[in-house]
Amino acid sequence: MKREGIHANVDTWNSVLGALSYRIAKVELLRIMQDTNIPLTSTSIYYVIEELLISIGPKATVEFMRNELKEGYDSRSVALVVKHLIQKDFIDEAWTFIQEQADNQGILPTNSLLNVMASEFAYRQRPDWIIGLMSAFSKYYNIKPTMTTYEKLLKSIVSPGYRKDWRFAVKVAYGKLCQAAPGTNLAKTSLYWVTKARVLSQNEVERGVEKESIVL
Repeated sequence: MKREGIHANVDTWNSVLGALSYRIAKVELLRIMQDTNIPLTSTSIYYVIEELLISIGPKATVEFMRNELKEGYDSRSVALVVKHLIQKDFIDEAWTFIQEQADNQGILPTNSLLNVMASEFAYRQRPDWIIGLMSAFSKYYNIKPTMTTYEKLLKSIVSPGYRKDWRFAVKVAYGKLCQAAPGTNLAKTSLYWVTKARVLSQNEVERGVEKESIVL
């Protein structure tokens, strides 16, 4: 292409950066781009942040974003950092980071961020955290839970197996899931955690713990 007089532009460089799968290659290309003053797009900055999260960890990455990067990134990068903070159990730091981005950078939380956090909380089997999360996002950012959010809530309730009042909690979560998916026949759904709840319920009946299976 160069012999034909066609030179790489900003989009070309950033596209190549995104296509590279090896971390060392990405770091080297970033160095070349920096040395030749090729500006980064929000997508490229996402890859930079991704590398920082791996190399220096989420708390140090947050400090770098506060003091050095400051701008150029978007909600995808914010969600990625929040995910890594939660995975390291820096829950309070994740909330602080979200608030800072909304107040100082104008990067408001999104449904995608809500579901990223709900997914991490579901992995920890914390339905109480997910309920608090949904309440906070609705109250402060006017972001309502989606079908995916309620799926994660169901997962957090069902995945530990049997525990006190799990049937009631499942019915409430399932009812909210139905409200979030109007027009969808969830009674015939193959959603994994809905199916799992039905199986657990039937097992309780077979063991004589309950008289009837839960109706979902």
